[in-house]
Amino acid sequence: ISALVTECKVSRLQVVDFLAARSDLPEVTGRFVRESALSSSAPTPKSLSVDLSTSPAPPSSSSSSSSSSSSSSSASSSINDPASALSTSSPTPLMETTTTTTATAAAAAEPSPHPLAAFPCTGTLLPTSETMPSSGYKPLSNSLPSPSSSTQISASSASASSAASSSSLESTSSLPSTWVISSSSEVDSTLTALAKELTNSLLVAHASPTYVPVLTTLELMQLYEKASKTSDWSSLAARLLAVFSSFPALNGSFLKKDFVLGIQRASKHDSGLDCESLRSFYTSVLDMPASVINAMVTGMCELLSSVTQMHLLEPEHIRFALILLECPLIQNPTYHSVLLAPLASRIILLSPKLSAVFVGWLTRYCDHEVSLFTGMIGSFQALITASLVARHDAYHYWPVIAATKALGYFNVINSTHKTVDFQLFYNPAVNQALDIGRDYQYWITSGSAFCFCQYPFILSIANKNNLMKYESRTQMNKEFQGAYMNTMYRGVRTAPYLELHVHRNNLVQDTLMQVCARATELKKQLRITFVGEEGIDAGGLQKEFFQLLVRELFNVNFGMFKYNSETNLFWFNPFAEDCQEFELVGIIIGLAIYNGVILDLHFPFAAYKKLLNYPLVEKDLLEVDPSLYQGFQTLRTFDGDVEDVYCQSFEVVQEVFGTTHSVELKPGGKDIDLTNENREEYISLYTNYILSSSIEKQFKSFQAGFLRVCGGNALALFKPKELELLICGSEELDLRKLENVAEYYGYIPHSPTVRHLWEILYAYPLEMKKKFLFFTTGSDRIPFEGIGQLALKITREDPGHGNLPSSHTCFNQLVLPDYQNKAILADKL
Repeated sequence: ISALVTECKVSRLQVVDFLAARSDLPEVTGRFVRESALSSSAPTPKSLSVDLSTSPAPPSSSSSSSSSSSSSSSASSSINDPASALSTSSPTPLMETTTTTTATAAAAAEPSPHPLAAFPCTGTLLPTSETMPSSGYKPLSNSLPSPSSSTQISASSASASSAASSSSLESTSSLPSTWVISSSSEVDSTLTALAKELTNSLLVAHASPTYVPVLTTLELMQLYEKASKTSDWSSLAARLLAVFSSFPALNGSFLKKDFVLGIQRASKHDSGLDCESLRSFYTSVLDMPASVINAMVTGMCELLSSVTQMHLLEPEHIRFALILLECPLIQNPTYHSVLLAPLASRIILLSPKLSAVFVGWLTRYCDHEVSLFTGMIGSFQALITASLVARHDAYHYWPVIAATKALGYFNVINSTHKTVDFQLFYNPAVNQALDIGRDYQYWITSGSAFCFCQYPFILSIANKNNLMKYESRTQMNKEFQGAYMNTMYRGVRTAPYLELHVHRNNLVQDTLMQVCARATELKKQLRITFVGEEGIDAGGLQKEFFQLLVRELFNVNFGMFKYNSETNLFWFNPFAEDCQEFELVGIIIGLAIYNGVILDLHFPFAAYKKLLNYPLVEKDLLEVDPSLYQGFQTLRTFDGDVEDVYCQSFEVVQEVFGTTHSVELKPGGKDIDLTNENREEYISLYTNYILSSSIEKQFKSFQAGFLRVCGGNALALFKPKELELLICGSEELDLRKLENVAEYYGYIPHSPTVRHLWEILYAYPLEMKKKFLFFTTGSDRIPFEGIGQLALKITREDPGHGNLPSSHTCFNQLVLPDYQNKAILADKL
């Protein structure tokens, strides 16, 4: 084995794999090979797993996730038809499914620095006819493709270049015909025979005209210097064409030294690519004549047209995808249809095992190369947009489907690392062209048709809200039909709206009683009447109703929620007994969403995660109880004797209304002392107690009320942050944008009073600006669609005697008297 490693320029693990694959070895030899493998293998994780479901799909559509297996015939057909790569038989590991999908795979096989080892053969170094797998797979041909006319390269010159490289490689490796291997006498003869077979195989392979050596930096420099001196770029162009059209050659190029020597192997954490060298290569090539660039692009196109799912078996086989993604031309819209779209259709063919590996490679960009990570996302988005402009049928056009699925890899990574704003994944063209009804029906009824609901990261909050309303309307259709039938044929009158008649001095009880009595009508449009007051609810009364009700329910004296003065946020009171009122809070939030009203809620982010059944982590405690969170960090890093200094047990003691309450964090907790050894368990149990177990009863009632209005499959489309924005809007107040979208009635933008108004508003501190927004619209928050959706209306009125500005919050309308000067306006405002 050592002799083969030295003389054949291959790694020890390659030789071990070659020997281990032979079924004709005697038992002792097989044991020797296995021991060698164990002694020479670097430790690797036993499994690779990645959570690919950032939000679940509807239960009824669990079958809509594409199968992770694909027949060889369907994979082969994708060579000539890219759309076939998107068929239902192709794996779509990043499609968000009902339950958490975990791709668990065994550790990848050892890498192979030899370019021919990139062939996905079963257990052998070389793809000979005797060692081909029984599935009918044939190795890719490394013969040079016919270049396009723009490259000005002949096939003969390319072959000559390849043959010259092969000849050079062969001459530098004088391979003896016999081997002397010091080992036990029982295995000597067997190893000698195998060495001859391996030697002959290498000689034949290297002499083959279809063999393409890997590209090295030294070789590129030599070819460049020669071309620069002679002004003949054909040899360099031919070499790039050969390498970039060869699956094994490209996968074996641009590697770090340890991966070339076989000391390390490709894994989830390291692809083996020397990215700095690769980027330098691209920088150099893009400064070369067009014929060289065209040759490289032609090679890429040939490669992508030949790769199928059958070739993508090990981590080493998918390096080409990373090499192509690194190419600056990928971000050029000119190359999106010829390079990026086919690349996306190949990326989505990856098995769950390789998907986990590819996600690991892309994560490096998320951590260290944010601009490249963002650029890759932008490229796929641009491809989707351009494809939709060219062809509006998004549901059957394969570049749109492939790019959307490929974006799933980046979304999975960003969901964990939060490197870029999640709204970067929204595609305006998709959201504008989205057919809400069609997409929803595909989602819940079809097991094969593509729909954007399977990939909700690409949908805006507005469209997700529209999908939820569409689902609610669909669910309510039968009830409306029943109401119509009752009215027409039975004389039973049923109101088409959810009408609530409430007293201001008994708001909570009136609302609770009527909501409980009309539980089946919660998804009707809401109408509010304040008893004893005139007024038609065109939206303004709703806003006031929600404002007053939320203010009362979240009053600390009401006892339902605890207020934290450090964060100005509320959390559930574990000692509140009336769960019916928590259910009412949930219903109110659901009604606000359904009726498009922004609420002034002050929940920590953990509340929205719990509503969507996202798991909570220790860091979520920071907003709920920052003092306790900081105390845990101090406990975790304490160097002394925890037991002597803290004198705590696994027990939580709280004083409520003068009464002491004690709760064990685990059975027998009051008798278990907190020590250095068990402090991590203590922190974990205490955190779970505060965030979950202590408020389980209250939160379940709250969540049940929310789901009575917003329950359904469409809720699964939202991320927690999107749900928070939908309920509460945004606090970012950009007055310049508000001025740009304002509409004027009786004024023009340059009217003196209008100019004075904006000058006064710009001079206000933030708190006064928010008060103005609240006075005009009924809320000091910006809608989730952005401030442009406010459509502020400013209407002129004669000043009269002492008139003040007034507003109609139903219509976001400010009635502004035409005052004589700025001073009077400032005073009146």
